[in-house]
Amino acid sequence: MSNDLVLKRNRRRANLKQTASVFFGRGPIVVISFVILLVFLFVSIFAQLIEPYDPLALDYTIDGKLQSPSAEHPFGTDALGRDVLSRIISGAQISLVTSVLSGTLAAVIGILIGLIAGYFGKVVNVVIMRLVDMMLSIPSLVFAMIISFVLQGGVLGIVVGIGFTMIPTYVRMVNGQVAALKENDYITAAEIVGQKKRKIILKHLFPNCFPSLIVLYTMNLGSAIMTESSLSYLGVGINPPQATWGGMVADGYNCMTTSPWLCFLPGVCVILVVIAFNVVGDSLRDALDPRLRGKL
Repeated sequence: MSNDLVLKRNRRRANLKQTASVFFGRGPIVVISFVILLVFLFVSIFAQLIEPYDPLALDYTIDGKLQSPSAEHPFGTDALGRDVLSRIISGAQISLVTSVLSGTLAAVIGILIGLIAGYFGKVVNVVIMRLVDMMLSIPSLVFAMIISFVLQGGVLGIVVGIGFTMIPTYVRMVNGQVAALKENDYITAAEIVGQKKRKIILKHLFPNCFPSLIVLYTMNLGSAIMTESSLSYLGVGINPPQATWGGMVADGYNCMTTSPWLCFLPGVCVILVVIAFNVVGDSLRDALDPRLRGKL
């Protein structure tokens, strides 16, 4: 192995160690948040294997409905006799799928539009940014609710609705960074030697925006989970009887005085995951871009 390859490998290892040191160097809250996300990811991927009961199985008997937490049902049962723990696990999978898909949809469309607006500027930039301002003028929850209602709910409606509400965040970030980056000498040199605009955008501009985009994507996952839970709570999200955290909170609200755990437990799951995503995203920002130091 040549000395150059050894040096590159050592440099990569040193960079990874430094990144990890900065990422986990903000105290135990980052470690706890990171562990929460790992547990959440594990539960979401292997939901069907670890669910103690069928989350859709009903038990209309008097003894089956509204059972308190016990050894048989650790989180109790709901008003239809369904196991709450199994439904929380199933809801975790739905939250992960919808947040990842909606975040990816928003990232692909938003980054592409932001690159075009930032690089070409002038009239193109003005038109695109005014459209983005129009989208931002509508509350994100209302915007997602309208799109989800038009698409009749379900996973598709949730993904498209939440995804479109997050597009402006990517457009504004990428547009601002590209507008600054294109003034650098290496971009001017690439244009002088006749490189195609597509190549300049994808080879020179996009990679320099990537670290910030990773952070934004991570933090938007938490927002997507919160929005999905809110839509399900309002009845325009995932169609029942599929378990969702927001839907479980809405169903448990009617039994708040007699069985408070029905809305308390899924609500705690939403809070923990959203906070964990934001803490990890904030720490990731510090680790990938030391110029942007965030504080908890």
